[in-house]
Amino acid sequence: HIEAPTVAGGSLEAIIRHCEEDASCTKAYPDLRQEAIDVIDRYDAEPVAIEVIHPQTGESLTMMLTGHRVAQGILMLNSQTPTVGMVPMFIHRLAAGDTEIAKEMVWAIAPPSGSFSWALGTSIFCMEYSDFLEEEIVFPGIFPAYEKSIATQSFGGTTIARTCAMWGVDPIDRRYKNPVRADVPVLLMAGTLDSLTPPSWAHEVAETLPNSHVIEIEGFAHSPTFASECTAMMALQFFADPSQAPDASCLAEMKIAFAVPE
Repeated sequence: HIEAPTVAGGSLEAIIRHCEEDASCTKAYPDLRQEAIDVIDRYDAEPVAIEVIHPQTGESLTMMLTGHRVAQGILMLNSQTPTVGMVPMFIHRLAAGDTEIAKEMVWAIAPPSGSFSWALGTSIFCMEYSDFLEEEIVFPGIFPAYEKSIATQSFGGTTIARTCAMWGVDPIDRRYKNPVRADVPVLLMAGTLDSLTPPSWAHEVAETLPNSHVIEIEGFAHSPTFASECTAMMALQFFADPSQAPDASCLAEMKIAFAVPE
């Protein structure tokens, strides 16, 4: 939670850099970087009422599209490999005032709460992740409004720090957070665009797993292992022969498929 704004901001920066290096993407979204800086402040200053369909109940609802929800949408799209290529389009269309994209991506701007209660989730987070102070949260300042909004999402660092201070749940014994040490073979696959768990964490885990292999998947986001035939075959190869790292040559063909107008 201390690193979340840094991780999310760095991931968004990487997506924009990939877009700038892609001819079709940079042609479609030439001002993407500035749009990403401005779009959240725009919708926080002037929220827009939109009609959406609840993704679970099918009910028609009126929702206020705020900068906070825009940031939630960017984070959710950025966190999934199949949708990471939609991030530039999402930002650009909202920056142009096209709120239809928010209706199409309602699952991202207002994701379902899941099958457990907010109170249960808060208790778990306060037990396991509340051993920090709000002032320790790092904001690198790449995308200031986005980073601030990440920290104030439902389980963001600012929210957790403030909620847990009054929640009354004791943190778990820090010994439970000691790193796992084992000689068993381990394959750690990390997407370079993961806005939730960055590759640096995989490398940190590997420090106490001497027989581990860390493979960074360029252009992929969260949970990359079975997000493509290439990565799935690498995992299956490792399961069949964990004595060595899998053949990663197929990764050379991987490329982000950016959503651009036809």
